[in-house]
Amino acid sequence: MRNARDLFLSIPRPDLFLFNVVIRGSTANAAPSFVISLYTHLRKNTNLKPDKYTYDFAVSVVSGFKDEIYAMLLHAHSIADGF
Repeated sequence: MRNARDLFLSIPRPDLFLFNVVIRGSTANAAPSFVISLYTHLRKNTNLKPDKYTYDFAVSVVSGFKDEIYAMLLHAHSIADGF
């Protein structure tokens, strides 16, 4: 997964599909901190808008995190975005 992350981070302007693929891949590796940083980057540094897949994959990863605030925030964002 590390190689996939490095490759993803080297892409100048990844599209939403690539964000979702990397977030989904992080589900298998239980990398909640990476998913949180990736989601934050998506929201703050791109013109892309998360879709239902982004939220589904991201919540799956962070729901296992000790601090449930991240899952609650993602859930709130998904509702605000109409999902």
